[in-house]
Amino acid sequence: MTDRITSGLSPFTDAAVVLKGHDLTGRNAIVTGGATGIGIETVRALAGAGAHVTIAVRNRAAGEAAAAEVNAKVGANRASVGMLDLSDLATVAAFAQTRAYDKWDSHGQSKTPAQGASTSVWAAVGPELEGVGGLYLEDLGQAVTFSLEARAGVMDYALDPEAAERLWALSEETTGLRVG
Repeated sequence: MTDRITSGLSPFTDAAVVLKGHDLTGRNAIVTGGATGIGIETVRALAGAGAHVTIAVRNRAAGEAAAAEVNAKVGANRASVGMLDLSDLATVAAFAQTRAYDKWDSHGQSKTPAQGASTSVWAAVGPELEGVGGLYLEDLGQAVTFSLEARAGVMDYALDPEAAERLWALSEETTGLRVG
């Protein structure tokens, strides 16, 4: 892989540090699994920088509790809840029909929750990623091709654009939704 995009930050950087200097006022974000762990850290960081964040959850009570905690911490109503169970296509359809969607969005994972949230937060605000989509990100950089030695990276087949188009078409056919 040539010209790999990286943030220049350590993989152990907290999400709040990634957002330093970013004003997300007027921007919207959707965080799946945003009621606990890396998800809530992502919600806290994005809302703390001014974004309105929809926490997409299966358990409304857990989502409402998370939103209330985040809103109290940031001193504004920046977190709300949307019902989304990825194993239930009816909730996927209902959720998708109420929001604009970009099929090339992505997310990140790992370390402490605050450090794990840093990659997904960088995906939202990193100037290096402005206008760029369809990348696999990990550890505050573009993922390298998977290797057994590193036990990290993205598999070759996941980068195949023809396979991505086939999967997208199958997803639209299966859900009955036409987006993007």
